Amino acid sequence: MTGRARWVFALVPLALAACDNADGEKAGGVPIQTLAEPSGETLAAMIAQDDAHAPIAAALDQTGLNTVFDGPGAYTLLAGAGGLPTAAGDAGRRALVAATLRNHILPGSVTRDAIEKAIADTNGAVTMRTLGSATLRFSRDGDRLLVTDSETGRSARITGPGRQATNGVLLPIDRMLSAPVTGPATNAPPAQ
Repeated sequence: MTGRARWVFALVPLALAACDNADGEKAGGVPIQTLAEPSGETLAAMIAQDDAHAPIAAALDQTGLNTVFDGPGAYTLLAGAGGLPTAAGDAGRRALVAATLRNHILPGSVTRDAIEKAIADTNGAVTMRTLGSATLRFSRDGDRLLVTDSETGRSARITGPGRQATNGVLLPIDRMLSAPVTGPATNAPPAQ
């Protein structure tokens, strides 16, 4: 089997797990809801009410991405602790923060259990595209579940089971996958 075919087959369990089924039935043998009962609130409301994710909530609000998590579409947000400054300031800075956030958003409700099952079924790593420009690689390192940005090589550890909202999943990671935005965006050429 080619590497590409293995990659496609590895995504099948994740795609099936992203399907919403309130009864917790299985699609293709993969549990659809493996988390606690949905919270009854949208992903946007869940993030806004969680003090641990206050910087992400503020950045989502300042970039306008919070409206995505109030709609009917299902998404998974990989929410890192720290490393994300506010998007207040110029439009260039907001655009950088928005791009960083989009690289932490997966289409569909992807649970930790579904990721672990896909890794076990393929005997290796699985990859998924974000709503941004990133491809994320999920893998195991002993008992740790890791997610790595394939472009930058920056990794984070998934630190908990996640929380189910009515329209998606919030998966906690120990740090943001993108390097922190440290200054305002500029079109100036790099210093010589």
